Amino acid sequence: MRHAIAIVCIVLLCAASGAADETSADYTRAHLSFIQELFSAKRYFDCIAETRRYLNYEQGIEKRREFEYFIGANYYLGGQYATAARLMEAPPDGGEWDSWRLLRSQALAKLHRSGEALNVLEGISKNIEDPFLRYEIFLRKADLLISLKRYGDIQKEIDFQEKFFSGSRRLAELRDDIAACESIQYREKSRAALYSAAFPGAGQAWAGRYLDSIISLAAVAGAGYGAWYCHRRGDDGLAYTFMFFTALFYGGNIYGAWNAAEWANSAAHKRFAAALREKYIPPYHPTKYSGIPGAGP
Repeated sequence: MRHAIAIVCIVLLCAASGAADETSADYTRAHLSFIQELFSAKRYFDCIAETRRYLNYEQGIEKRREFEYFIGANYYLGGQYATAARLMEAPPDGGEWDSWRLLRSQALAKLHRSGEALNVLEGISKNIEDPFLRYEIFLRKADLLISLKRYGDIQKEIDFQEKFFSGSRRLAELRDDIAACESIQYREKSRAALYSAAFPGAGQAWAGRYLDSIISLAAVAGAGYGAWYCHRRGDDGLAYTFMFFTALFYGGNIYGAWNAAEWANSAAHKRFAAALREKYIPPYHPTKYSGIPGAGP
């Protein structure tokens, strides 16, 4: 009798354990599905909260580091770039975690820390087996080098990548378009300043800042005329005041011409860089290579 009771108890315990396991599996699937729905709806911060709740529930999960990356990706997509960069600061060892470095680099780039972002990418091994990830990292390097105006270094990167993408028409086209940077018409700042020293407003006009040119000419000419007019009427005190402002406006006119040329050069580079990015560099999406369930772009 005792043996029969023991057997019945064991069967009931096994059945209860199986039911509990099934309930736990159902909860896991439902929770992951909910996280995927939040991500698809671009509710990134709700997605972060639910992912952390999931990790607390699933203490022994094998893909914990992937979900940690997923949290960083959501911070990036939510515009919290500093947090994303901090979370990706110490990636796990191994080349399979290059996506962490890539995400950190892009977060730093969003914070206008292009030099640091490039250094992070330089730390990635050049022997990447996945050709898609290799090309992605190359594009992000090129993007940062464009921001830093280091076009010669982009050509070197193209030379290196051609060993892996032999005969790539895309790389050849990029090489040709990068070479066109030499044809950008930059304005010499010293020449613009010299023009405005010779004739107020001329340097601004040469740099394409026509409104600034008119304002500079009017300021210098108006103050100069006031000095002449007051001196003619014998009011030397007021004439000296106008002469002071004439000199001040004249100096500001020269400095303004220097800045106008710098503005023109910056605008020319931005147009060139924007054209390159539009043609060759698609927007970055942090979950493109993550492998997180339901977290595709």
